[in-house]
Amino acid sequence: MCPAIQLDMSKDYTKPPKAHHAADITTAIYQGETCNPLVCLAIIRVAQANLPFINFSSALNHLTNLSPADPFPQLPKEPTFVDDIAHMPRAGDKIIKTLFIPGYYTDGRHALGYYVRLTKYKTSILFTPCTEANLQQLGLVATFEGDTGAWEDAVIATNKGTWKDKEDESFSWTILFNWVAVCWKDRLRLIMGGKESPW
Repeated sequence: MCPAIQLDMSKDYTKPPKAHHAADITTAIYQGETCNPLVCLAIIRVAQANLPFINFSSALNHLTNLSPADPFPQLPKEPTFVDDIAHMPRAGDKIIKTLFIPGYYTDGRHALGYYVRLTKYKTSILFTPCTEANLQQLGLVATFEGDTGAWEDAVIATNKGTWKDKEDESFSWTILFNWVAVCWKDRLRLIMGGKESPW
């Protein structure tokens, strides 16, 4: 069981939404890290709702830092910030890197996802469109008293993280942006059958 995800039915859920070019995005990017597999699970649940034409069974069956002997984790029924839920680190745990790009898609949705270096040559990666409501419903956003309402006042998906400013940290910002704009786009093309352009 997990909190129900309410979709914005003004969006098109039959294909991946178009993304803005880097030049059109001025917001900072949130980069986080964790070892908690619940963070991956929550993001996959968002992806299942926003990209319903993709089968995420493989991602669910290979949650990072979850061994075959472990019981499958459960998201809380009531929204709780997922990275606050205890995970006992173990030897061999992989670092899960998370990214959040506000307003990445032209339909107003944001980009949220994670990537994990499994080996020198192999990376697990998954990104999804999402709305602010999706983040709240799955416990993927934490705000604090006194926040002004800007995204930079929030913590997204992981407690350990920082906002990378495009102007002040342009090199790091571009590298992070390309995880979604290049790496995930290429992976998504393969997932969807190797089409030249799924959108």
